[in-house]
Amino acid sequence: MGKQAVYRHMEPIRLMAPCLPCHGKAKGEPDMLGYSKDGLEAGDLIGLMSVTVAVDD
Repeated sequence: MGKQAVYRHMEPIRLMAPCLPCHGKAKGEPDMLGYSKDGLEAGDLIGLMSVTVAVDD
């Protein structure tokens, strides 16, 4: 953020069991909507949440 001091916190986003019908195994198999599944398992890292807050002196 330029020269301003900031606090930045990051948390992983992991795939949950309810997501498996569309994103689980077997990779490439059609899901319930006809899209290809991703071949992932519960607990796989799928993203990152980042929060940045300005810190006053």
